[in-house]
Amino acid sequence: MSGKSHTVSVRLSQEDYDFLASSNWQNASTLSEKVRELIIQARLHDTISNTHVALHNSYTEYLQALLQQVQSLEQNENIHSEVLQTLLLTLPQLTAALPQDTSLSATHLKNTETDLTELIFRCFSNLLRLAITEKGPSYDPDITVRHLRALQPTLETLLSLPHIKTV
Repeated sequence: MSGKSHTVSVRLSQEDYDFLASSNWQNASTLSEKVRELIIQARLHDTISNTHVALHNSYTEYLQALLQQVQSLEQNENIHSEVLQTLLLTLPQLTAALPQDTSLSATHLKNTETDLTELIFRCFSNLLRLAITEKGPSYDPDITVRHLRALQPTLETLLSLPHIKTV
C-alpha cells in the first residue's frame, strides 16, 4: 500500500461474515486482505462498468448463465423450449450489433440498421418455424395464429408496394 493507511471498523451480518471468511480469492487469505480485494474489484467495476463492451460482456454472461439453467432444466425434465433458446441466443447478438459509442456516422448507422434487421428477422423466422413444428413445452399455437392473422393485412400491403415488388 502506498501513502497513509486508515483503520476502518465495520459490523457485518453473520451471513456476510461467513461469506467473506469462506471466500477463496487468489490474492487474499485474511479478512483484511479480502476486504481490500473487494475494494479493488469495486474500483475495477466502477472504472469499466459504463463502457459498451463491459456492459455487453456482463449482459452476455447473465444470458449464458440463464441459458445453462434452462438447458439443465430441459435435460432434467425432458423438455425443450425453442422460444427461450432462440431469444437467449439472439439477444447477445442484438446487443453486440448496437453502436458502441454515441458518435455515429451515416454509414455506421446504415450498417447497424442492416445488421439489426437481419438478426430480428432471423429471430422472427425461427418463431414462425416453431408455429409449423408446434414444439416447445409451453408453446401455444393460438398466440402465433392470432398475431399472424393480425399481421396478414400489413404483409399483404407490404408485398403489394411497388418498391417491394421490384426486389
